[in-house]
Amino acid sequence: MTEAKAVFGLGNPGAQYHRTRHNVGFDVLDAFLASAVRSGWSEFSEERFKTGGQVVRVLLAETGSECGKKILVKPLTFMNLSGLAFRAVADKYHLAAEDCLIVCDDVHLEVG
Repeated sequence: MTEAKAVFGLGNPGAQYHRTRHNVGFDVLDAFLASAVRSGWSEFSEERFKTGGQVVRVLLAETGSECGKKILVKPLTFMNLSGLAFRAVADKYHLAAEDCLIVCDDVHLEVG
């Protein structure tokens, strides 16, 4: 069985959301990958999963072997549907909740 860990960066797809507060999850993963791509990480590539009768698109970047895979995930759903992408990726890689980190904005905190 795969020993995988994943970081999910949440945001909304589309140019109109680029660099907005709501897309901080995407921005964090982009910044990490920009500095890590030469150290064994793949670049983001699109994958599609079928879950709950729907097709879900995500961008994935990976490093490691089947025994210790690390995954960055940018769901291409809107924020309110990101749970579908989470479930699809978690099922594929046999991820438990404690194997996952979710990066998102917190609208309950002041900016700054």
